[in-house]
Amino acid sequence: MLSLGAMVNPFNWRCPHCEHDVTITDQRYTEETSDSGMGSEDGALAVRSQFLVCPNTECRHATVLVALEEYKHSQPDGRRHVVKKLGSWRLKPWGAARAFPDYVPAAVRADYEEACSIVELSAKAAATLARRAVQGIVRHFWKVKPGHLKDEIDAVEKMVGHGVDPETFQTLHAIRELGNIGAHPERDINLIVEVEPGEAELLLQAVETLIDDTYIARRKREEHRGAVERLRQEKLAARKPPPGPKSD
Repeated sequence: MLSLGAMVNPFNWRCPHCEHDVTITDQRYTEETSDSGMGSEDGALAVRSQFLVCPNTECRHATVLVALEEYKHSQPDGRRHVVKKLGSWRLKPWGAARAFPDYVPAAVRADYEEACSIVELSAKAAATLARRAVQGIVRHFWKVKPGHLKDEIDAVEKMVGHGVDPETFQTLHAIRELGNIGAHPERDINLIVEVEPGEAELLLQAVETLIDDTYIARRKREEHRGAVERLRQEKLAARKPPPGPKSD
Protein backbone atom coordinates (compact mmCIF):
# COMPACT_ATOMS: atom_id res chain seq x y z
CA MET A 1 0.00 0.00 0.00
CA LEU A 2 1.55 3.29 -1.08
CA SER A 3 0.35 6.81 -0.51
CA LEU A 4 1.80 10.15 -1.54
CA GLY A 5 2.11 12.67 1.25
CA ALA A 6 0.26 15.95 1.14
CA MET A 7 1.85 18.96 -0.49
CA VAL A 8 3.81 21.06 1.95
CA ASN A 9 4.25 24.76 2.41
CA PRO A 10 7.76 26.12 1.80
CA PHE A 11 9.98 25.62 4.84
CA ASN A 12 13.49 26.57 5.92
CA TRP A 13 16.05 23.79 6.12
CA ARG A 14 19.82 23.38 6.51
CA CYS A 15 21.32 21.13 3.87
CA PRO A 16 23.59 18.49 5.45
CA HIS A 17 25.80 18.46 2.33
CA CYS A 18 26.69 22.16 1.92
CA GLU A 19 25.43 23.36 5.34
CA HIS A 20 23.61 26.30 3.74
CA ASP A 21 20.28 27.51 5.10
CA VAL A 22 17.82 27.17 2.21
CA THR A 23 14.09 27.19 1.53
CA ILE A 24 12.50 23.93 0.37
CA THR A 25 9.45 24.06 -1.90
CA ASP A 26 7.21 21.34 -3.33
CA GLN A 27 9.43 21.14 -6.41
CA ARG A 28 12.32 19.96 -4.25
CA TYR A 29 10.47 17.75 -1.77
CA THR A 30 8.53 14.51 -1.93
CA GLU A 31 7.16 12.34 0.85
CA GLU A 32 5.63 8.88 0.64
CA THR A 33 4.31 6.39 3.18
CA SER A 34 4.25 2.65 2.61
CA ASP A 35 2.66 -0.06 4.74
CA SER A 36 1.90 -3.74 4.26
CA GLY A 37 -1.73 -3.48 5.22
CA MET A 38 -1.24 -6.39 7.63
CA GLY A 39 -1.40 -6.41 11.40
CA SER A 40 1.25 -8.08 13.54
CA GLU A 41 2.37 -8.50 17.12
CA ASP A 42 4.37 -5.34 16.54
CA GLY A 43 1.30 -3.38 15.53
CA ALA A 44 0.56 -1.89 12.13
CA LEU A 45 3.87 -0.59 10.76
CA ALA A 46 4.58 1.94 8.05
CA VAL A 47 7.71 3.40 6.50
CA ARG A 48 7.71 7.09 5.66
CA SER A 49 10.34 8.31 3.19
CA GLN A 50 11.33 11.88 2.42
CA PHE A 51 13.42 13.12 -0.51
CA LEU A 52 14.84 16.65 -0.54
CA VAL A 53 17.08 18.33 -3.11
CA CYS A 54 19.16 21.33 -2.09
CA PRO A 55 18.37 24.42 -4.21
CA ASN A 56 21.87 25.81 -3.73
CA THR A 57 23.31 25.86 -7.26
CA GLU A 58 26.74 24.93 -5.89
CA CYS A 59 25.30 21.86 -4.18
CA ARG A 60 22.04 20.39 -5.57
CA HIS A 61 22.63 17.12 -3.66
CA ALA A 62 19.77 14.89 -2.53
CA THR A 63 18.99 14.04 1.07
CA VAL A 64 16.99 10.90 1.88
CA LEU A 65 15.26 10.35 5.23
CA VAL A 66 13.23 7.35 6.41
CA ALA A 67 11.12 6.80 9.51
CA LEU A 68 9.46 3.69 10.94
CA GLU A 69 6.08 4.36 12.55
CA GLU A 70 3.27 2.45 14.20
CA TYR A 71 -0.13 3.62 13.04
CA LYS A 72 -3.83 2.95 13.26
CA HIS A 73 -6.76 3.74 10.98
CA SER A 74 -9.41 6.05 12.33
CA GLN A 75 -13.12 5.54 11.83
CA PRO A 76 -15.12 6.14 9.76
CA ASP A 77 -12.81 7.64 7.11
CA GLY A 78 -10.07 5.03 7.56
CA ARG A 79 -7.28 7.61 7.51
CA ARG A 80 -3.91 6.57 8.89
CA HIS A 81 -2.80 8.16 12.16
CA VAL A 82 0.64 7.72 13.68
CA VAL A 83 0.53 6.12 17.12
CA LYS A 84 4.26 5.96 17.80
CA LYS A 85 7.46 6.91 16.02
CA LEU A 86 9.78 3.92 16.32
CA GLY A 87 12.90 5.32 14.71
CA SER A 88 14.27 7.62 12.05
CA TRP A 89 17.40 7.50 9.92
CA ARG A 90 19.17 9.65 7.37
CA LEU A 91 20.22 7.38 4.51
CA LYS A 92 21.90 10.01 2.33
CA PRO A 93 24.20 11.41 3.50
CA TRP A 94 24.46 8.47 5.88
CA GLY A 95 23.96 8.97 9.60
CA ALA A 96 24.13 12.22 11.50
CA ALA A 97 27.61 13.21 10.37
CA ARG A 98 28.26 16.63 8.90
CA ALA A 99 29.56 16.60 5.34
CA PHE A 100 32.98 18.20 5.67
CA PRO A 101 34.85 19.34 2.54
CA ASP A 102 37.57 17.31 0.86
CA TYR A 103 40.41 19.44 2.23
CA VAL A 104 39.74 17.93 5.67
CA PRO A 105 41.97 14.81 5.68
CA ALA A 106 40.17 11.70 4.44
CA ALA A 107 41.25 9.63 7.45
CA VAL A 108 39.81 12.20 9.86
CA ARG A 109 36.53 12.36 7.96
CA ALA A 110 36.31 8.56 7.76
CA ASP A 111 36.79 8.07 11.51
CA TYR A 112 34.33 10.86 12.33
CA GLU A 113 31.67 9.63 9.88
CA GLU A 114 31.95 6.03 11.08
CA ALA A 115 31.68 7.17 14.70
CA CYS A 116 28.50 9.10 13.89
CA SER A 117 27.02 6.08 12.11
CA ILE A 118 27.44 3.73 15.09
CA VAL A 119 27.00 6.03 18.09
CA GLU A 120 23.52 4.71 18.83
CA LEU A 121 24.66 1.09 18.48
CA SER A 122 27.91 1.32 20.40
CA ALA A 123 28.83 4.50 22.27
CA LYS A 124 32.15 2.93 23.31
CA ALA A 125 33.20 2.21 19.74
CA ALA A 126 32.03 5.64 18.59
CA ALA A 127 34.00 7.37 21.34
CA THR A 128 37.12 5.42 20.37
CA LEU A 129 36.77 6.47 16.73
CA ALA A 130 36.15 10.06 17.79
CA ARG A 131 39.35 10.05 19.85
CA ARG A 132 41.24 8.65 16.86
CA ALA A 133 39.82 11.44 14.66
CA VAL A 134 41.09 13.98 17.19
CA GLN A 135 44.54 12.39 17.14
CA GLY A 136 44.52 12.57 13.34
CA ILE A 137 43.77 16.31 13.49
CA VAL A 138 46.42 16.98 16.12
CA ARG A 139 49.11 15.13 14.20
CA HIS A 140 48.22 16.44 10.75
CA PHE A 141 47.33 20.06 11.52
CA TRP A 142 49.91 20.89 14.20
CA LYS A 143 52.59 18.39 13.15
CA VAL A 144 53.20 17.18 16.70
CA LYS A 145 55.43 14.23 17.47
CA PRO A 146 53.37 11.01 17.44
CA GLY A 147 52.75 9.53 20.87
CA HIS A 148 49.86 9.09 23.29
CA LEU A 149 46.95 11.45 22.60
CA LYS A 150 47.24 13.11 26.02
CA ASP A 151 50.93 13.87 25.39
CA GLU A 152 50.12 15.20 21.92
CA ILE A 153 47.47 17.54 23.32
CA ASP A 154 49.97 18.68 25.95
CA ALA A 155 52.34 19.53 23.07
CA VAL A 156 49.66 21.66 21.42
CA GLU A 157 49.11 23.49 24.71
CA LYS A 158 52.67 24.80 24.50
CA MET A 159 51.74 26.42 21.16
CA VAL A 160 48.92 28.55 22.61
CA GLY A 161 49.68 32.12 21.60
CA HIS A 162 52.16 30.87 19.00
CA GLY A 163 49.89 29.60 16.23
CA VAL A 164 47.18 28.09 18.43
CA ASP A 165 44.40 30.32 19.71
CA PRO A 166 43.13 29.77 23.28
CA GLU A 167 39.57 28.98 22.15
CA THR A 168 40.74 26.12 19.97
CA PHE A 169 42.85 24.71 22.77
CA GLN A 170 39.85 24.87 25.11
CA THR A 171 38.15 22.38 22.79
CA LEU A 172 41.20 20.12 22.95
CA HIS A 173 41.30 20.49 26.72
CA ALA A 174 37.66 19.42 26.94
CA ILE A 175 38.45 16.40 24.78
CA ARG A 176 41.38 15.55 27.04
CA GLU A 177 38.98 15.49 29.99
CA LEU A 178 36.62 13.14 28.14
CA GLY A 179 37.01 9.59 26.90
CA ASN A 180 39.40 8.52 29.67
CA ILE A 181 42.21 10.30 27.86
CA GLY A 182 43.44 11.96 31.03
CA ALA A 183 42.83 8.94 33.24
CA HIS A 184 44.47 6.41 30.90
CA PRO A 185 47.20 8.15 28.87
CA GLU A 186 48.97 4.86 28.42
CA ARG A 187 46.12 3.30 26.46
CA ASP A 188 46.41 2.77 22.74
CA ILE A 189 44.08 5.12 20.88
CA ASN A 190 42.39 2.19 19.12
CA LEU A 191 41.47 0.34 22.33
CA ILE A 192 37.80 0.35 23.28
CA VAL A 193 37.33 2.19 26.59
CA GLU A 194 34.36 2.69 28.86
CA VAL A 195 32.36 5.89 28.36
CA GLU A 196 29.82 7.70 30.47
CA PRO A 197 26.27 8.25 29.15
CA GLY A 198 26.29 10.97 26.51
CA GLU A 199 30.09 11.13 26.40
CA ALA A 200 30.34 9.81 22.84
CA GLU A 201 27.96 12.50 21.58
CA LEU A 202 30.00 15.18 23.35
CA LEU A 203 33.19 13.86 21.80
CA LEU A 204 31.63 13.96 18.33
CA GLN A 205 30.50 17.54 18.87
CA ALA A 206 34.02 18.39 20.02
CA VAL A 207 35.47 16.82 16.85
CA GLU A 208 33.14 18.99 14.74
CA THR A 209 34.18 22.12 16.64
CA LEU A 210 37.83 21.21 16.26
CA ILE A 211 37.49 20.73 12.49
CA ASP A 212 35.70 24.10 12.26
CA ASP A 213 38.44 25.81 14.27
CA THR A 214 41.29 24.32 12.26
CA TYR A 215 40.75 23.29 8.64
CA ILE A 216 37.56 25.27 7.99
CA ALA A 217 38.86 28.44 9.66
CA ARG A 218 42.19 28.22 7.82
CA ARG A 219 40.47 27.81 4.44
CA LYS A 220 38.23 30.83 5.14
CA ARG A 221 41.29 32.92 6.03
CA GLU A 222 43.04 31.81 2.84
CA GLU A 223 40.00 32.63 0.71
CA HIS A 224 39.68 36.05 2.37
CA ARG A 225 43.35 36.85 1.84
CA GLY A 226 43.06 35.74 -1.78
CA ALA A 227 40.04 37.98 -2.35
CA VAL A 228 41.83 40.96 -0.79
CA GLU A 229 44.92 40.34 -2.92
CA ARG A 230 42.86 40.09 -6.11
CA LEU A 231 41.15 43.37 -5.26
CA ARG A 232 44.53 44.99 -4.59
CA GLN A 233 45.85 43.84 -7.96
CA GLU A 234 42.73 45.19 -9.71
CA LYS A 235 43.12 48.57 -8.02
CA LEU A 236 46.80 48.76 -8.92
CA ALA A 237 46.01 47.90 -12.53
CA ALA A 238 43.30 50.57 -12.65
CA ARG A 239 45.74 53.25 -11.45
CA LYS A 240 48.26 52.63 -14.20
CA PRO A 241 48.03 55.25 -16.96
CA PRO A 242 47.01 53.92 -20.36
CA PRO A 243 49.92 53.36 -22.74
CA GLY A 244 50.67 56.43 -24.89
CA PRO A 245 50.89 56.44 -28.68
CA LYS A 246 53.92 54.78 -30.14
CA SER A 247 56.52 57.20 -31.54
CA ASP A 248 57.81 56.66 -35.08
